[in-house]
Amino acid sequence: MEVHLGHNALRTLPEDLSALQRLRLLELNKNYLGAWPRGLCALKLNMLDLGSNELRDLPAELGLMTTLRSLRLEGNPIRAIRQNFILGKEGAVISFSWGFTFRVQHINNIPLYKHNNPGPVSGLLESLRARLPDPEAHEAEMVVASYSRIAAAKRAQDAAAAAAAAAEDGPHHHTEGMGRTVSNADQRPVEVVVKSGNLSKVPADVAFLANCLVKLDLSSNKLTALEESMLTRASALKVLMLPDNKLAQWPLPGAEAAGCLPGLWHCNLARNPIASIPQDAFVSCVHLRVLDLSGVTAVAQPEALRGIGALQHLSELFLVRCALQEFPMELLQLPVLSMCNLSSNQIVQVEWCFGGGIHAYGHTNTHACTHNPHTVAWGAWSYEVLDVA
Repeated sequence: MEVHLGHNALRTLPEDLSALQRLRLLELNKNYLGAWPRGLCALKLNMLDLGSNELRDLPAELGLMTTLRSLRLEGNPIRAIRQNFILGKEGAVISFSWGFTFRVQHINNIPLYKHNNPGPVSGLLESLRARLPDPEAHEAEMVVASYSRIAAAKRAQDAAAAAAAAAEDGPHHHTEGMGRTVSNADQRPVEVVVKSGNLSKVPADVAFLANCLVKLDLSSNKLTALEESMLTRASALKVLMLPDNKLAQWPLPGAEAAGCLPGLWHCNLARNPIASIPQDAFVSCVHLRVLDLSGVTAVAQPEALRGIGALQHLSELFLVRCALQEFPMELLQLPVLSMCNLSSNQIVQVEWCFGGGIHAYGHTNTHACTHNPHTVAWGAWSYEVLDVA
């Protein structure tokens, strides 16, 4: 389908044109258009003629029109196109035409530029797409907004419950009743997943939902710390995913909140610049079964894992790229550990822990020490997989 509306006096375009999904050629040459509607960027045009209008910019969404093969823009006061898409002199603007050919129109009746180029349109579209917001970050913003609605509903529920409790207590206990909140048993479980959202701190509404959380996944953000009391209130939390952030301090509660995360079984803190691991690092989550500290170089500090013996239920441990130079002997305190990944460290000798008939660690099914220099393994263990490549 083709539509020719050139040489008219159009100043705007109706977004209803986006319904013409069979439209392939749209000519709007020599009108008075001041903008290209974002809603029309969903069209699947092959040729778009916007020459000799009053366009000063192009919407970034136009870059999503990947079907476009010809785009005419000459005669517009456009200022927002990258310099490498502007050719000729005196601000002449590229005119794209069929056959991947572009020409700059005449200035003072002198042809300035004419050349074949394999992809000027695609280059311009790519430049426009680069101006679009990060889709993952935008999605994260939408997700955070949804948790805000959940938090608002919970606040209303808490207020209603407090009001009901105050009414039951009678007028003499009204103040005390208003201080009550809904118990955990009455809360609906909430899973919070906000990945790649450029979050520098936990949203207040997410922190407010702490006592309802069963899963908190804030992977690949820019978190530098967690609210101090947030995890101490997250007694129902089962999965905590915080890899690829900027956490400088150990995020799990210490001895002052021992046992506050009784249901936490999976914790991922990989690739955070954590400065040190405290001795009471794991007393809040003694039932942990899966722990990933890959890329946390603090693990290589002397006695960094001295508190890991508290995790008597730990079955999977990941310590990849932690700059370890020695096998962490603290791991011998873990009676049910069935998978331990120590790949890509600097371990050069492990014969002491592999030899000598050490029964405390002899149950291990999988132990990976790949990409360590000159790793040596002695002794016969009940391994299903022993990789010391």
